[in-house]
Amino acid sequence: MLEGEIRFHIGDKKFIAKAGDLVYAPKDVPHQFSLVTETAKALLLITPAGIETFFKEFSVPAQSLELPPVQEGQPPVEFFDNMLKRATELGVVWMPEF
Repeated sequence: MLEGEIRFHIGDKKFIAKAGDLVYAPKDVPHQFSLVTETAKALLLITPAGIETFFKEFSVPAQSLELPPVQEGQPPVEFFDNMLKRATELGVVWMPEF
Protein backbone atom coordinates (compact mmCIF):
# COMPACT_ATOMS: atom_id res chain seq x y z
CA MET A 1 0.00 0.00 0.00
CA LEU A 2 1.30 3.42 -0.94
CA GLU A 3 -1.40 5.79 0.37
CA GLY A 4 -4.79 5.65 2.03
CA GLU A 5 -6.58 2.67 3.53
CA ILE A 6 -8.33 -0.30 1.92
CA ARG A 7 -10.51 -2.87 3.67
CA PHE A 8 -9.71 -6.42 2.57
CA HIS A 9 -11.57 -9.68 3.00
CA ILE A 10 -9.32 -12.56 1.90
CA GLY A 11 -10.56 -16.05 2.70
CA ASP A 12 -11.70 -15.88 6.32
CA LYS A 13 -9.52 -12.86 7.20
CA LYS A 14 -10.78 -9.26 7.33
CA PHE A 15 -8.43 -6.32 7.85
CA ILE A 16 -7.61 -2.76 6.84
CA ALA A 17 -4.34 -2.19 5.00
CA LYS A 18 -2.53 1.15 5.33
CA ALA A 19 0.49 2.77 3.68
CA GLY A 20 3.51 0.47 4.01
CA ASP A 21 1.45 -2.73 4.36
CA LEU A 22 1.81 -5.72 2.05
CA VAL A 23 -1.32 -7.68 1.16
CA TYR A 24 -1.25 -11.18 -0.34
CA ALA A 25 -4.35 -12.61 -2.00
CA PRO A 26 -3.55 -16.16 -3.18
CA LYS A 27 -5.05 -17.62 -6.34
CA ASP A 28 -8.27 -19.56 -5.76
CA VAL A 29 -8.91 -17.86 -2.40
CA PRO A 30 -11.97 -15.58 -2.56
CA HIS A 31 -11.03 -11.96 -1.96
CA GLN A 32 -12.69 -8.59 -1.99
CA PHE A 33 -11.63 -5.04 -1.21
CA SER A 34 -13.18 -1.60 -0.74
CA LEU A 35 -11.86 1.87 0.02
CA VAL A 36 -11.86 3.09 3.59
CA THR A 37 -10.40 6.49 2.73
CA GLU A 38 -11.74 8.62 -0.13
CA THR A 39 -8.75 7.64 -2.27
CA ALA A 40 -5.94 5.11 -2.01
CA LYS A 41 -2.89 4.13 -4.02
CA ALA A 42 -1.47 0.64 -4.21
CA LEU A 43 1.12 -1.12 -6.31
CA LEU A 44 -0.20 -4.42 -7.64
CA LEU A 45 1.80 -7.44 -8.73
CA ILE A 46 -0.47 -9.98 -10.40
CA THR A 47 0.91 -13.33 -11.43
CA PRO A 48 0.49 -15.27 -13.59
CA ALA A 49 -0.12 -12.64 -16.26
CA GLY A 50 -3.41 -12.31 -18.09
CA ILE A 51 -5.89 -10.48 -15.88
CA GLU A 52 -4.22 -7.14 -16.69
CA THR A 53 -5.99 -7.33 -20.06
CA PHE A 54 -9.29 -6.97 -18.19
CA PHE A 55 -8.12 -3.75 -16.52
CA LYS A 56 -6.86 -2.34 -19.84
CA GLU A 57 -10.07 -3.18 -21.68
CA PHE A 58 -12.37 -1.51 -19.15
CA SER A 59 -10.27 1.50 -18.17
CA VAL A 60 -9.77 4.96 -19.59
CA PRO A 61 -6.19 6.28 -19.68
CA ALA A 62 -5.54 9.30 -17.48
CA GLN A 63 -5.47 12.58 -19.37
CA SER A 64 -3.42 14.32 -16.68
CA LEU A 65 -1.94 13.75 -13.23
CA GLU A 66 -5.11 15.14 -11.62
CA LEU A 67 -8.07 13.03 -10.56
CA PRO A 68 -10.92 13.31 -13.07
CA PRO A 69 -14.33 14.52 -11.95
CA VAL A 70 -16.63 11.86 -10.53
CA GLN A 71 -18.85 10.46 -13.27
CA GLU A 72 -22.54 11.23 -12.97
CA GLY A 73 -24.83 8.19 -13.03
CA GLN A 74 -24.01 4.62 -13.90
CA PRO A 75 -22.44 3.31 -17.10
CA PRO A 76 -24.88 1.56 -19.44
CA VAL A 77 -25.96 -1.99 -18.57
CA GLU A 78 -24.09 -3.27 -21.64
CA PHE A 79 -20.81 -2.10 -20.07
CA PHE A 80 -21.37 -4.35 -17.05
CA ASP A 81 -22.56 -7.21 -19.27
CA ASN A 82 -19.33 -6.94 -21.28
CA MET A 83 -17.25 -6.84 -18.09
CA LEU A 84 -18.92 -9.99 -16.77
CA LYS A 85 -18.48 -11.81 -20.09
CA ARG A 86 -14.77 -10.91 -20.33
CA ALA A 87 -14.11 -11.72 -16.67
CA THR A 88 -15.69 -15.14 -17.16
CA GLU A 89 -13.49 -15.74 -20.22
CA LEU A 90 -10.44 -14.93 -18.06
CA GLY A 91 -11.54 -17.27 -15.27
CA VAL A 92 -12.65 -14.57 -12.81
CA VAL A 93 -15.55 -15.58 -10.58
CA TRP A 94 -17.56 -12.68 -9.18
CA MET A 95 -18.33 -13.21 -5.53
CA PRO A 96 -21.31 -11.84 -3.64
CA GLU A 97 -20.39 -9.20 -1.09
CA PHE A 98 -18.91 -10.80 2.01
